[in-house]
Amino acid sequence: MIKVVLDTNIYISAILVGGKPEQIIDLAREGVIEVFISKPILTEIERILKEKLRHTDEQVQFELLDIKSVTKFISPKIKVAVVQSDEADNRIIE
Repeated sequence: MIKVVLDTNIYISAILVGGKPEQIIDLAREGVIEVFISKPILTEIERILKEKLRHTDEQVQFELLDIKSVTKFISPKIKVAVVQSDEADNRIIE
């Protein structure tokens, strides 16, 4: 089985637009791929939904529960700082 970590943009696009990003999430629902997520990625999704997209707390909690239902939570043991242009991208590599 393919194991992946999705960038925050994939989750946000799946929520807002659907299309290919939503198809990726659907592959996880169907058990075709295994998607891993960490606390920093969840926190970033939550921040974007609240601050940038102005979703209500109820909407945000619904979306986070949906994401959690199709992902496997991991706690990275190694911190990296290899992406200088966008520090948050380091969470994906971790």
